[in-house]
Amino acid sequence: MTEAQATTQVKNTRTLVGRVVSDARAKTVTVLVERRAKHELYGKIVA
Repeated sequence: MTEAQATTQVKNTRTLVGRVVSDARAKTVTVLVERRAKHELYGKIVA
C-alpha cells in the first residue's frame, strides 16, 4: 500500500456556538444559535 492510498481525508465539520434557552425536558435541550449574515444582493443584515 502506498502512502497516497493510506492517507484519509478529514471532513471539515462546522462548529456552532449557542446559548441554552431551555432544559426543562428530560432528554431535550433548546439552544439558540445567534448568527448574522449580510444579504448578498441587498446588503441588509439578516439574522
